[in-house]
Amino acid sequence: MKMTLEELEIKVIDWAEDKYMFSKATRSKQFDWTQEKVTELKEAITKIEFIYGQLNYPRDKYLTQIEIDEHLEIMDAIGDIIFTLIIQAKMNGVNIQRCLQLAYEKIKDTT
Repeated sequence: MKMTLEELEIKVIDWAEDKYMFSKATRSKQFDWTQEKVTELKEAITKIEFIYGQLNYPRDKYLTQIEIDEHLEIMDAIGDIIFTLIIQAKMNGVNIQRCLQLAYEKIKDTT
C-alpha cells in the first residue's frame, strides 16, 4: 500500500522516537548523518554518470541491470536524505512539509 508523504513522515518520526533519537542524538549528529547520506548520493550519481558516459547516452533502449541497480542506489540515497531531514526538522520544532512549502514559495517565480 502506497503511503502519502504525511503518513511516511509520521512513520519516520515514530521510528526515531522508538530509537530515542530525540533524547540521545544532537542536531549536529543528525546533520552529520544527513551529510553522510548526501555523500552516498554523490557517489551513486558519479557511478551512473560514468555508466551513461560509457554508454553514450541518451539511449532509447531498455536499462541494463547495472543501470537499474545504480538508479536504485540513487533512490535509496535520496530516501535516506529525506529520512534524516524529517528527523532534523522535528528536532528543530518545524514541519518538513512546511519547510518544503517555504522553499517552493521562495523559488517558484524565479527563472
